[in-house]
Amino acid sequence: MRNEKSLQLIKDFANDYLDGDINKLVTFDIKQLQGNKKYGGCNGSSFDSDNTNIVRAVLAVVFENVWPDLDEDSITRMDYRGDTINTFNTMFGPRLRNGEFQGFSLVAPNDENAVRIEKFYHTYTTIGNFVILPNKRYGRYTLNTFRGTYSKWRDFFDKFLIGLRYYLTQANSDNEVFMRLMEANNDSFRCYRSEDGFRKLCKKLYLEDFLDNQSNVRHLFNVTYWWKKSLKTDEYIDNVCNYLDFCEPFILNRGRMIVKILKEKLY
Repeated sequence: MRNEKSLQLIKDFANDYLDGDINKLVTFDIKQLQGNKKYGGCNGSSFDSDNTNIVRAVLAVVFENVWPDLDEDSITRMDYRGDTINTFNTMFGPRLRNGEFQGFSLVAPNDENAVRIEKFYHTYTTIGNFVILPNKRYGRYTLNTFRGTYSKWRDFFDKFLIGLRYYLTQANSDNEVFMRLMEANNDSFRCYRSEDGFRKLCKKLYLEDFLDNQSNVRHLFNVTYWWKKSLKTDEYIDNVCNYLDFCEPFILNRGRMIVKILKEKLY
């Protein structure tokens, strides 16, 4: 059976952490697994929720037909890697020792959205916010690291999808590094290099909420980062609310879609 080890790991995880109910995976915060070698191990790397053993297992099983040769072995080899779709730190900053978030507490310390952001801190590392992407390098970059550091994107997924769509339909990009990364991963993207191909890829990865009715990528977010010197509090709060308005239901609904596939393959 394909991905047999991954399927068994998911079954074990459901019994150990979800009371045997795989539906509870939808709201399970993967950060809870830090220090757990069986489920929270990260292939020898430091802890990262989207690269944990259990997330890699789920991604291998659910998205096995998306990319060429995607299975538990190719993920272990890091030919493909889990990635977090909607970022947290770029918008809100890391958690401080006092429990506050560095960015949010600096820009909008008294804002009423603090409770909502605390909840999102536990939502953004649930299964609905993880995707699997090709992982071949160009220099020190992978798609994962580039989209998080490129100044025009800063980890906002709509901006990444706009660049990806343009490359897949036009074989071009306004950024040399991204061009080289796509060329390095050409074998994985080859079958998606058209308008129809891009649409199919988004459908297979459950990313259609990022598209409009014509399969164009929606401009959802302003590129907002908490350390931007010119950022004003009112502007920041507006962007925060807009961001959460999309991310909260998207992550929940996509998590349910992933669990639906898991149930079909597990039982």
